[in-house]
Amino acid sequence: MNVLVIGSTGVAGRNVIPQLISAGHNVIAMVRNEKDLEKYSKIAHSSVLGDILNISSLESAMKDVQCVINLATAIPNWEQTDKIRNEGTKNLVQCALKYKVKIIQQSIIFLYGDQQDKLVDENTPIQPFDLILSAANMEETIINSGLEYIILRGGSFYGEGTGTEYNWYSLAKEDKLLLSKNEFSYNSLINVEDYTNACTLAVDSSYSKTIYNVVDDYSVSDKELYDYINNIFSNGESKTGGNRFLPSLRVSNEKIKKELNWEAEYSSYKITLGR
Repeated sequence: MNVLVIGSTGVAGRNVIPQLISAGHNVIAMVRNEKDLEKYSKIAHSSVLGDILNISSLESAMKDVQCVINLATAIPNWEQTDKIRNEGTKNLVQCALKYKVKIIQQSIIFLYGDQQDKLVDENTPIQPFDLILSAANMEETIINSGLEYIILRGGSFYGEGTGTEYNWYSLAKEDKLLLSKNEFSYNSLINVEDYTNACTLAVDSSYSKTIYNVVDDYSVSDKELYDYINNIFSNGESKTGGNRFLPSLRVSNEKIKKELNWEAEYSSYKITLGR
C-alpha cells in the first residue's frame, strides 16, 4: 500500500517510517523544507515537499496514496499546533475525500480530562480543557467526514528521541524531581516505538471509523515513577514541592490489544529506564 506520512521529521514520524517499510508498504515522507527532501528520500521510499496548511501541496502529495498517517504538530508552539489541528485537518479531509484515502490520525488521551484514579476507556466522554480544544475539533472533523479512519489517542511519549528521560534525569541529578501536593496522580505513558507500531497496524486493519487508546499496560502514579527515578540517583524517597500541570489519567489499552492484536514491547516505563 502507498502510505503518506505527514509529520515525518518528528520523533513519531522518524519511528513509523521504518516500521511501515518492514510491514511491506511503499512509504512517502512529506517534508516542509527542501533541505529534508534528499535525506528522507533515503529513509523512506520517496519524499515529497508539502505542508498540511497548504492545500495545493497536500493535494499533490496525496494523489496516489491509499492511506495517510497524520502526525503533524508544532508543540510547544500551541498557536501553530491549533492551526494545524483546525485548518490543517480540514485540508486533510478535503484531499482525502477527493482521492478516497484512509486516515490514521494521531491524538491524545488528555482529551478525557482529569479522571483522578478512575480507569477510563474509549467509551469515556471527553472533556477537553482550553489548551487542547483544537485536538477535540480535529477528531470531530475526521469523525464527521464520512471517510475511513482510525484515531489513535496516545499517552505521554517517552523513549529515544522524545527527551522525556533526559528531562527526568536532569531534574533527578540535582534532586529536583519533586512531587506535587497530589503525589498519587496517575500517568498513562507510551514508548514512542510502541505508539508508531500501533500506527503501522492501523494501516492494514479491517476495523475502521474507530478510536483506540495507545498506552502502556499499566498507569503509574507520580510517587511510584519519581521514587523509581530518584532511586537511580540515590536521592531517597521523592520530596514534595513540585507542580503538576497534566490531568491525572489511568487509561485502558484493552480495546487495541483485542482488535488490532497490538502489544507493547515496552509494557512499562521500567523496561526503558532499565536500559
